[in-house]
Amino acid sequence: MDGVTNSRLPRPVVMFHVGRSGSRVVGDLLDQQSPVTWEGEIYRKALAYQRNGIPAKAKGEWPVEPEGLLVARQREHRKEFYGFEVKFQHLERFKIGVRDFLLLLERHGCRHFVVLRRENLLRKIISSRVGSAIGRFHLVETPQAPTRVWIDPNRTKVDGVERPLIEALEIFDRQLAELDALLEGRPHVALTYERDVAADPRVAARKICDFLGIPEEPMEVRYAKTNPWPLREVIENYGDVRDCLRGTRFEWMLEETGPA
Repeated sequence: MDGVTNSRLPRPVVMFHVGRSGSRVVGDLLDQQSPVTWEGEIYRKALAYQRNGIPAKAKGEWPVEPEGLLVARQREHRKEFYGFEVKFQHLERFKIGVRDFLLLLERHGCRHFVVLRRENLLRKIISSRVGSAIGRFHLVETPQAPTRVWIDPNRTKVDGVERPLIEALEIFDRQLAELDALLEGRPHVALTYERDVAADPRVAARKICDFLGIPEEPMEVRYAKTNPWPLREVIENYGDVRDCLRGTRFEWMLEETGPA
């Protein structure tokens, strides 16, 4: 790719997150805005399509290469803005660092960066495990009872990789801190699940609309919380996890009172 921006292509908007942060519901609200197409985790989809074949509903090209995929998906849409999402694990799969990826995005006209953080990273890990257990990660109705999961503090599977729970939390925290530093001086909006999504995801969508400079249109929330219960009711071996986090900077995540 020569990096020359085609003015006829929609302007890219990228949302960074670690997953289980409300990105699906926020992205759906943005997709309801007439100037925006929101296509979600295109790099995850491209990898899945490479393994399983491209389904009929997936129109256009899906090359498994970071720059080519972005351009191919932009060309498929004609609205003013083209929104998509990126997780750190996607960049790791493609062997591209965050700094280089930001430069790639800027070469193709990206001037709108969104960070959707989940402050309680333990909740992210638990929610991923629950989603795997029930076989669904996005629901239109909240279940009537929690799905209980077992967490091995010494060998926790997170995004397909097994590692100690503390190490997994440290990695997420470090990745988000690196992104924050790299976005200094770049136009971006920083959101959190706890402040901008949990009570009403339209709060996050409105902030992004304001960031893009587009008027807010009516929004319908079409996804529900998947795991709203206290962690004591979700983690089968809650005591083991509590002992693992006791005395660490992540201990507050068990009670969800917020960081000290």
